[in-house]
Amino acid sequence: MNTRSRHWVKAMLMAAGIVSLAASGCAKTDPGQRDRVIENAPDPVGEARSVLQAYAAGGPMGSEASMFDDLTARVKAVDAAKAEVFATFAKEAMQSPEGLAERAKKALASF
Repeated sequence: MNTRSRHWVKAMLMAAGIVSLAASGCAKTDPGQRDRVIENAPDPVGEARSVLQAYAAGGPMGSEASMFDDLTARVKAVDAAKAEVFATFAKEAMQSPEGLAERAKKALASF
């Protein structure tokens, strides 16, 4: 390959690189659009309600009981009164799992 051909190949490769860089930065989008975050925030009250419904239907207490404190805190951030009801249920359920369905039904009445 002679010198002239090598220069021509280098020039074409550089031109292709410049065009691809320019094209990638020329998107016609709303500048704020890339900064928006769509978040599907969980509903802690709904989670607590689901836990209570499962227990009210006769379900046994499982590993979710270890998350009662965390769930209570998240519910409290949304609705303090419902958090108090759930905290009372959780405390009683952890002390004595007997009568779990009845306690859950009573707590659900406040939800």
